[in-house]
Amino acid sequence: MTGEFEKRYDATIGVEVRPLPFHTNLGKVIFNVWDTAGQEKFG
Repeated sequence: MTGEFEKRYDATIGVEVRPLPFHTNLGKVIFNVWDTAGQEKFG
């Protein structure tokens, strides 16, 4: 990740969910990251 907006992208149709695992000193934590359709003006 660079902190910059990608000019080329694939639009999300519907919803996409991806697990994002982290290892902490208390054990494994999994965040579910939800990517939903955005606003057309950013496409």
